[in-house]
Amino acid sequence: MQIPDNDFDLIRSLGASELMKRYKVRKTQLFKLALAFRTELKDGITDAQPHNGLSDVIRKLKSSGASLGIMTSNSKDNVERFLEVNNLTKEFDFIYSGKNVLGKHAVLKKILKKTRFEKRGCDYRRRDSRY
Repeated sequence: MQIPDNDFDLIRSLGASELMKRYKVRKTQLFKLALAFRTELKDGITDAQPHNGLSDVIRKLKSSGASLGIMTSNSKDNVERFLEVNNLTKEFDFIYSGKNVLGKHAVLKKILKKTRFEKRGCDYRRRDSRY
């Protein structure tokens, strides 16, 4: 299956059922598509850059004493490569990478328990354009 390069952002914004409908993909093919998509992302991760000004915000938050972490459905390897290329590795305290981050509240609870952060002192920001 060939997916146009300019569909990359659209694909990231769609849920599984919308992807299957738009690209006429069966459930059995979805795993292969996700794997190919992840491989494509891995190949281009060294060219990716944070949004304009975001690196400065991250550094200011970290220098003010904030603990920062990343929760993603992307591979941990990709995230670590992105952070390394953009000199942000030391700014983050943890990276949580999971195959199913659709149940985000459960994952957040797990992270809070593991890190022993207090819920009222935490803030969750999403990059996701899906919602």
